[in-house]
Amino acid sequence: MIFAAQLSAQSLAFKYEGESVEPGTTINIVSDINASFEIQFDLDIINTTDADINVVAQMEDLTNIGSTYLCWGSCYMPGTFEATHPVAAGSEGVFNGHVMFVDADWNTLPVGTEVKMVYTFFDERTPEETYSFNVNFKYQTEEVATSALAFKYEGESVEPGTT
Repeated sequence: MIFAAQLSAQSLAFKYEGESVEPGTTINIVSDINASFEIQFDLDIINTTDADINVVAQMEDLTNIGSTYLCWGSCYMPGTFEATHPVAAGSEGVFNGHVMFVDADWNTLPVGTEVKMVYTFFDERTPEETYSFNVNFKYQTEEVATSALAFKYEGESVEPGTT
């Protein structure tokens, strides 16, 4: 009986934006893109066991738009769809999923472009016990931060070159 209870216990727990999140959840991220033309998804992955484990992260791009990559222990080039990273007993690691809203020629994609991803995680020892999240990234505005300087005159914003 004790052995059966241990087998049914989940080995991983998850937090998104500081709150517990259940596998199977769809997360919609609607945002401006940053200076690298990307939107990032961060997920805390918690090892709930009393042993160190290797956690496998898999990424599936459902739309094949833009450039997607993952960071799990290290950041990997686009085209890498799986990475393994150790997580100590009772501790957590941070997974990052990235979508760059650019085409093959590095031109910015149109506002409103949506990229749908599935991220799946599992303990390397028990690959049949998977935890998946659907994440929809939507690029909302064309405002890209390209300068660290802003100018004001008499409380009003002014563009460089204004007389």
